[in-house]
This record gives sequence, structure tokens and C-alpha cells, in this order.
Amino acid sequence: MCGIVGFFNCTDAQKKMDLALAMLLNRGKDGFGVGDGKKIEHFKLLKDIPSLKSNCLIGHTLHSVVSFVSQPLQEQGMIVANCELYN
Repeated sequence: MCGIVGFFNCTDAQKKMDLALAMLLNRGKDGFGVGDGKKIEHFKLLKDIPSLKSNCLIGHTLHSVVSFVSQPLQEQGMIVANCELYN
């Protein structure tokens, strides 16, 4: 099971996101993703996540069953889901 977290209209969203992802590390150590409303970025290591200047952030930890594969949806808005997409 992956971990999902979000902060909205929060002045210290980045600080809280860093802490929350570290706390969710046991929910997934295979990868991390963070979105700030403009872009979503994926990282292999928690320490590689840069500081994002936004008061709204969503993030997740990945517990990979198959592999570390980014599955972004290229539309307006953002969603974090605990699932795998198959064609």
C-alpha cells in the first residue's frame, strides 16, 4: 500500500510535506512524487525532492509491485491514487 498526503492553503506546506513523506516511508520506499498544481515530479529517493515554493502540495510514497514506472495523466488538475493502470 502506498502513502498519500496533501496540504492546501498552508503557508509551510513544504516543511509539512517533507515531514509527512518521511513519516509515510514505511508505506512505500520505492519512489516518491510531489505535485504543486503546475507540475508533478517523481523521485527515486526522498532526499532528492527539491523545495517547492507553493502553499498547495500533494505527494505520495510508492510501494512498487511491478516496477518504478511513472503513470501520469496529462490533463487539467492532479490526482494521487493508490492503484496501477493497465492498458
